[in-house]
Amino acid sequence: MLDQKKFFRTRQDRILAGVMGGLGNYFNINPAILRIAVALLAIYYPVGGVLLLAYIAAWILLPEAPMGGEKTFPPLFGDLRRSRTERMIAGVCGGISRYYRMDVNILRIVFAVITLMSGGILAAVYLILWMLLPQENL
Repeated sequence: MLDQKKFFRTRQDRILAGVMGGLGNYFNINPAILRIAVALLAIYYPVGGVLLLAYIAAWILLPEAPMGGEKTFPPLFGDLRRSRTERMIAGVCGGISRYYRMDVNILRIVFAVITLMSGGILAAVYLILWMLLPQENL
């Protein structure tokens, strides 16, 4: 009898509900790459709506992975991780400041000023980093 793969939502590699982490486990692809692809596809209106509905359906219908049943993938950016403690929104600035050993408040001010001056482009970069960077371990 063939061992059938099962599709679960992940408990560990998740940003919202673990659906992308589950897809990554199922297809053996780093979930960060899937998150980038889905974010780029969601820019297009008809595809974005379908992706959103599919994500919500997967969130509702798929069970979480059993304990210890998840594959872990190496982070795309080495040891750079989002902070669990030094966070205002998602811990991106806290993680970057810890990685580069700089004051998080200065980084936040620079980030806010550049975001306002660039017309919000840096806000999109923040969202992408939120999707790509894993949270630091407890």
